[in-house]
Amino acid sequence: DRDLIRDDDKVYLVLDTFGQQRFAFEVFVNPLGIQADALRTESPGGGRRRGRVRKEDFNFDFLWDAVSARGPDGYVVEGRIPLKTLRYSTDPRGEGQWRIGAFRDYPRDFTYRMSAVPWDFNNSCYICQLPPVHVRLPRASGSNLQIIPYSRFGWAREENSGPREWQADAGLDVKFQPDPRWVLDATLNPDFSQVETDVFQITSNLRFAPFLPEKRPFFLERSDLFNTPLRAVYTRMILDPLYGARITGKAGPQTLAFLHALDQSTVLIFPGVQTSDTETLDRSSFSTVLRYTYDIGRRNILGVLATDKEYRNGYNRLVGLDTYFALSNTTTLTGQFLWTRTRYPDSVAQEYRQPDSPFSGWAAYLQLNRQGRSWEYRIEWQNLAEDFRSDLGFIQQVGVQQLEFSNSLIFWPEHSFIRRWSWFVFGRGAWDRAGSLQSGRLVAGTFIRGGGQSSLFVRFAEKRDRVGNVLISSRDASVNVDFAPAYWFRGGLNLTYGTDAEINLGAEADALRLSANHAWLLFRRIELFHELRWQRLEDQEVLQENVANYLRVTWQFTRRFAARAIVQWQRTRFPSERYRALDKPLVSQRWEAQILLRYRVNYATAAYAGFYGRWSDQDGERASRWNFFFKISYLFNL
Repeated sequence: DRDLIRDDDKVYLVLDTFGQQRFAFEVFVNPLGIQADALRTESPGGGRRRGRVRKEDFNFDFLWDAVSARGPDGYVVEGRIPLKTLRYSTDPRGEGQWRIGAFRDYPRDFTYRMSAVPWDFNNSCYICQLPPVHVRLPRASGSNLQIIPYSRFGWAREENSGPREWQADAGLDVKFQPDPRWVLDATLNPDFSQVETDVFQITSNLRFAPFLPEKRPFFLERSDLFNTPLRAVYTRMILDPLYGARITGKAGPQTLAFLHALDQSTVLIFPGVQTSDTETLDRSSFSTVLRYTYDIGRRNILGVLATDKEYRNGYNRLVGLDTYFALSNTTTLTGQFLWTRTRYPDSVAQEYRQPDSPFSGWAAYLQLNRQGRSWEYRIEWQNLAEDFRSDLGFIQQVGVQQLEFSNSLIFWPEHSFIRRWSWFVFGRGAWDRAGSLQSGRLVAGTFIRGGGQSSLFVRFAEKRDRVGNVLISSRDASVNVDFAPAYWFRGGLNLTYGTDAEINLGAEADALRLSANHAWLLFRRIELFHELRWQRLEDQEVLQENVANYLRVTWQFTRRFAARAIVQWQRTRFPSERYRALDKPLVSQRWEAQILLRYRVNYATAAYAGFYGRWSDQDGERASRWNFFFKISYLFNL
């Protein structure tokens, strides 16, 4: 399917069409002619995983064409990219300097990347290393307008409501590009029924709700523009939009992004020092985000962020500055300061013990980061005042000051099964306003990448967690193995054993966690993926046990026609009598199923038929809901 060829043999182009080394379009084609497109950025903000910044966004889509032909000695790809679908910059004469790179990924026992230019792994800027190319283009051929209406109908039964109900709906997406630098996107009554369901996560021993990735197309395009070091914009806080509008554009060194939506619900997070609460109010809210950045020199950025969430008798307003400086090819400095003003409705303030009058708070962030071939380190500090709120963001802990560091040494053995070997140490500590340690981590380990597309990750951790007034010490060891010995199979296994803080009881407990996954590609058309996650906490008895199973089967009949089925099941047990006073269920289970048939001409012109069902059972109290739908959308490219 489109965009799912990242592990394939493929050729691709990287196009910096503004020549400013800030972001670039990527277009990929595999030997079967399947296309993928992405947006690569050098943005310093959000999306961090283990301290690194997510650079590629495969949720970005635009119209272009490609075909391929296979022969006895390889394959040939031919493609075309209409200029009016791109964003680019030229002078009044139609001339400009772009940066263009051509690559091939060749995954076999190892993954080889073939490039037309040498690559410097001691330069953390990827786009900067693309060779400059002088282009001469015709003047932009007017504006580009895309209109994508949809209609949806089907049957549904809500939670235990009895008979099924007929449902019908319609909506509209519009994309208007008045010139190659600016784009206006708008959506009316959007529908996301075909979007893949969230994967169940084990949350029975978490202080804060887990982060769930955004999957809705309208909120994904150019989401990189709203990323900042502190996650002050999290579009899943807009739950059920009636309409939305987004403007993005670039003029010289200036970049502007604007997002506005009317949400038919209001989602709030009440962060704290040790835990957080959430609430969904049955009232509409207006959500607005404004992001402005100014490029300074070749790689430096100065940014402004403002967000506003307005609802009846309540609001949250945020403003802030952030900056990103490249101190060298390997080392960068990132900083951010945010200030908020918040008011809650009286009933909400009383129920969740929040201030009953308007209040203000602030947050600050600094990071020094080095990424190089043989040595990497990161030092990160953040301070969030107790009255700081970000109702359009994902910040669940406030009233703490946190310091974090990591350091890695990397080795590259030659002519060996091992191709990359690193040793690392990581530490993090969080203190409240009184200077009391709330949590701490000290981790050491190694990471090895070898043949057979394999990797080994081993770590040892010493931990501290404060629950109430008790500081709990624990430690564990973890081993993670991933491997893909053939194109038709890949697998992974993670095992963690040791002790952990049991959050509900405020005590140390023995902990065992296991997760395993495997994926099979059958007949080059059917992909089967299964993941099992299991967790148990115990002391003198079993305290809690959680198991989750996830199964996804995708059958790609043709390039355009495919079927997808997802089934997942989760069971949580609290067998100890100590949980009865905490109102924890003895056993709770839930099942979820999603089946989708899709016929896609391109990323927007498509027809879907689908089913979604959810069933739950908590100590004998059962609930269920399901819906069956048909949906069709069509792209008018004017």
